[in-house]
Amino acid sequence: MKRIYAVPPGAAAVGNGCPAAHMIYRLGPGFHLYRAQTAVPCGPDDLMVIADTADFGFGSAAQAAAEILEERAARGFRGIVLSFDRTGEPLLRQLAAQLDRADAALYVPAAFRPYAPGAVILIPTALSAGSLEVQLAEAVRAFGPEHVALEIERVRADFLLPDRSGTGRELSAARLRALLSRARGRAFFSRELCTYYFTYKDGAETHLVLYDTPSSIREKLRTAERLGVERAFLYAPDAAEPPGSFPG
Repeated sequence: MKRIYAVPPGAAAVGNGCPAAHMIYRLGPGFHLYRAQTAVPCGPDDLMVIADTADFGFGSAAQAAAEILEERAARGFRGIVLSFDRTGEPLLRQLAAQLDRADAALYVPAAFRPYAPGAVILIPTALSAGSLEVQLAEAVRAFGPEHVALEIERVRADFLLPDRSGTGRELSAARLRALLSRARGRAFFSRELCTYYFTYKDGAETHLVLYDTPSSIREKLRTAERLGVERAFLYAPDAAEPPGSFPG
């Protein structure tokens, strides 16, 4: 499986021979492309990651697409990852058509695949319910394994039960260690979620903690490999934990 390591602004280079996905771009005011840093050392298979933000406002989809494609060509990126929540259909269709002609990859969340039929869809692994294997199998059946990529983000979250949000409260590494000590080794592995979990009481409240380790991340990778998925993104949770801290 091809592993791609996401590199946030200011983080050290991956340095393990794997491609990098540079998380330094966003669509901002005026629907223009903004870059977080000036110099971007780029390998031959590296990707540019573009986020959309609440303040991007309105503008020309054609102009935004032109800026994105010009930057991709100038920096030599092999493809584009759209980390979007709400950017519209016209931009996605233009990018998909242009990148297909340039034989460059486009990665999108599953919700945007109808606007970019040839794109690779990203399947997040940070689940709090359901089954990772089932979700991946459904995506592989629908789109083919070559059009599916795993999106691994290390889980470290505390959920108050019963939980209705599905997000939980993010934990620092120090807080997780303290809660693990409090759990006194009563942690278990969920084969459905491919992550570790334990519960604890805080007064009358019951909490569920989900957390990843290198072994749970490896299990997520193995699950995807069994289904024929060819690519996986591994995201560092913060700049203090560089992508190289994930299993290589």
